[in-house]
Amino acid sequence: MKEKEKYTSEQIEKFETSRTISDAELLKSGARYEIDGQTGEKRLIASVEQTERIHQAVEDLLAKNILSKKELKDVDFDLTFEGEEGGTGFEFEVEEEQRILVSPENIEIKEWKNHIIDVYDQSGRCRIRVKNGEPRLSLKVPLLSRDTERAKCCVRIEIKPRTKGKAAIFEKMRELILHEPGTEVHEKWGTPIKTRDGKKIWINKDDQGNYWIETDEGVSVEELLPEGVRYIGHEKSKISIDRNRAVASPIEKLSKLNIVRGNAENFETFKKLFHENLESTSRTAKGLVDASVSSKKEKPSMGKEKITEFMKQNEEEVIQYIWNSRDRAYNTSEEIKQLLNDIIGIINKNIASEPYKLREWPWRDLPAERIREEVEQFTYDLFSKLAGIERGAEKPYEVACWAELEYDRRIHPLVDGCGRVSKAISAFILLRYKHPLPDYGSRDEYYKAMNDDEDCFKNYYQGALLRSINKDYLK
Repeated sequence: MKEKEKYTSEQIEKFETSRTISDAELLKSGARYEIDGQTGEKRLIASVEQTERIHQAVEDLLAKNILSKKELKDVDFDLTFEGEEGGTGFEFEVEEEQRILVSPENIEIKEWKNHIIDVYDQSGRCRIRVKNGEPRLSLKVPLLSRDTERAKCCVRIEIKPRTKGKAAIFEKMRELILHEPGTEVHEKWGTPIKTRDGKKIWINKDDQGNYWIETDEGVSVEELLPEGVRYIGHEKSKISIDRNRAVASPIEKLSKLNIVRGNAENFETFKKLFHENLESTSRTAKGLVDASVSSKKEKPSMGKEKITEFMKQNEEEVIQYIWNSRDRAYNTSEEIKQLLNDIIGIINKNIASEPYKLREWPWRDLPAERIREEVEQFTYDLFSKLAGIERGAEKPYEVACWAELEYDRRIHPLVDGCGRVSKAISAFILLRYKHPLPDYGSRDEYYKAMNDDEDCFKNYYQGALLRSINKDYLK
């Protein structure tokens, strides 16, 4: 294998200069300036002919020298900026790749060497990849004129952070992409196998149960596949550029990934997120009980330190209770009502003298005398929605969001503990169906969204789920 070539800052600058076209040159041959109506900035608009010539020039350049197939064969081109501790690594490659679909019918793969999570933007050309825990950004520029019947061709530029700080930036980039409609998320695994002539190739599988082998254009392995691996056919990846198509939230697909479901079933992950959410959004968790909402609300009979102590004890107990209840069968709405009462009793134990006491003052448009009726309806509706999840008619994260809005925002039945109880109910729903918990952020952010309107809170809740998935479940 050839030794990696290293380029200095001066050499990179010369390379940049050699491929630069000035505004003056473009203006001489058909370009024009336009003033942006909103920003007032002057923008250079190239003509169609110039754009085509630029694209061709880029393709010609990328086919030469350091980016040519000849130069890149059997070697990574690794570029590091000098003078910055840790640096940032780059890989350039002209990919001429064929994807060979296979079926490993009579072969057992005991260990997968690589675990990969890919998050693509809608175009499919920008990808945040986490490979064996290490993030990287990939940009792919299609070279459509070089595509063949069986292979696609593109320039792949891969950027690898060398420090934890830069890796955190990539994580934030991934979160931003996850919020966009049309985001695609794929989980896959890879491991080497040997062909019949003794050469090593990589077989891959994804979260949908597909298997394939990727090789360079012109390499024929169909007849050399090891015994037990059957050739199915060739497939070329497609790039969607329809920005107007209707797309669903990525949360449902993300929640089905093996790595997300695995973390959602992990007790320590559940405990950590539940604890962080209560700590960040609950005043009582900090030892504060607000009695200012009504003269009828009981003032605390103990100090801040004692309230905090009991809160921590109750929090540990309710976490364990929810965890132990996650797989239990609930066959009637009365059983759901008992679940709710158990959670209330644990949440308010030793903090409120009457843990189940209902409020006696008006709340939004719901008078106090209607609370019992509304709580009965809530338990019945929750029972029905859980049954809907079982049938596939409801989505767990939507039911969890509804439970928080309905219990805390609309009904708000208790003298104290409505926020903590509603979050415990939603956590139970998400845990029961192996879905991730949200990351609420701050109390101000949470209640600003809740007190706005339902749509605002639903958008906030989905954002909190994506933030949590990106930070705690895709690892």
